[in-house]
Amino acid sequence: MKKIKFGPGGLGPVEDAVKNLEYFASRGLKACEISFTYGIYIKDKDAEKIRLASEKNNIQLSIHAQYWINLNSEDKEKIEKSKKRILDCCRIGEKLGAKVVVFHPGYYGKKSKEESYENIKKGIIEIQNEIKKNNWKIKIAPETTGKLNVFGSVEEIKSLVKDTKCSFTIDFAHLLARSN
Repeated sequence: MKKIKFGPGGLGPVEDAVKNLEYFASRGLKACEISFTYGIYIKDKDAEKIRLASEKNNIQLSIHAQYWINLNSEDKEKIEKSKKRILDCCRIGEKLGAKVVVFHPGYYGKKSKEESYENIKKGIIEIQNEIKKNNWKIKIAPETTGKLNVFGSVEEIKSLVKDTKCSFTIDFAHLLARSN
């Protein structure tokens, strides 16, 4: 049986990372989501010391990828950039010892929910193929979203997990917002 681990969303600046992980552990927290929501701010040279501190303090790390990901864009270049952003998070996440990269998969736009699902599923499979090619252990986890015009209902995320074997993230606040 797996245990639920609690922790903050946000590690803070690189120069405070080790101290923050020690503080989280002193408070009994067992997880921390590193927010790369506006860009990857941890460099390779700092990743090992953060990984070692998380291991020493028994804190499981995860990453939240950038907000501007859209695997269902009308613009193919935006889809490619979105996949690259997720893979860049996977690359540094692997160095950090993170278990998962969380992301919001995309927007419906003018496409049907069915077409959106197929496009996002295709993108996830392509990302997973790159993860396998690099021999990374990290997983990707599309997250439930709070807006009705954005891909990410429980049913959609559940189907992605079934069809692609990706992981998942359930955000209860998003579910509450989505259900009004």
